[in-house]
Amino acid sequence: MPQRKKQQYYARRKSAPAAPGAQQQVIDQAVDRAARDLLLNYGPTELHAFVQRSREACQVADQEAQAQPSPEALRRYHAAERKVAEGERALSLINENPDN
Repeated sequence: MPQRKKQQYYARRKSAPAAPGAQQQVIDQAVDRAARDLLLNYGPTELHAFVQRSREACQVADQEAQAQPSPEALRRYHAAERKVAEGERALSLINENPDN
């Protein structure tokens, strides 16, 4: 029976680490895009109501996640938290440029 060749193993290169804050920058850009979309769909009064509803939904999701922790509850909380951030960013864009 012929002998098998010894398999050679090569060390894998580790990918370069992401630049500090790069992930946060991507998140901020996504929030800004969503905030601009909200501005296209909502007026200032509707936007204030949207933010208030989002805050309430975030509080409910937080309470549910605290009462019954699960990956799904955490996802709901993060989604609600992101909606609040998008709405607040849209409000800040209105305050920065009240002419629009």
